[in-house]
Amino acid sequence: MDRYPYSIVWTPLPIITWILPLIGHMGIADSDGVIRDFGGSYYVAVDNFTFGRVTKFARLDPSKARKDWNAAVHASAQRFCQKTHNIFYQNCHSHVADTLNEMEYEGHSDWDELKVWWLITTKSEYVSLNGFLNQWALFLLTIILIVILIIIF
Repeated sequence: MDRYPYSIVWTPLPIITWILPLIGHMGIADSDGVIRDFGGSYYVAVDNFTFGRVTKFARLDPSKARKDWNAAVHASAQRFCQKTHNIFYQNCHSHVADTLNEMEYEGHSDWDELKVWWLITTKSEYVSLNGFLNQWALFLLTIILIVILIIIF
């Protein structure tokens, strides 16, 4: 199994990522690389990333956490096991933000969905060419097909 210790991890969401390639599912890994992700109402997956394998990750610096990394990952997962999932708020991004707030990553306790999205968008790397293609191929194919249809008609 792939491990990404001290990282935020990301994978495409079927259909949604094909249309909006910067939207996907994320989780956060502990010091051993065990991923926890808010996969649905009252459910935080542990070491079984809800929507498939990790396609990109942003490795974070554990020395920038004011509180214990693993304790924060565990505490946030426990809280989110008690919550309902909502695609617009209280989702996988808010779970990661809550974890970063719990550990006061980079001295902040104001992490939110947009900030963690920006972090994974700007600071991540793909695990492989296949990871890159999983995010972008169907979107690019859709755009090409639309352009072809516009030209034909």
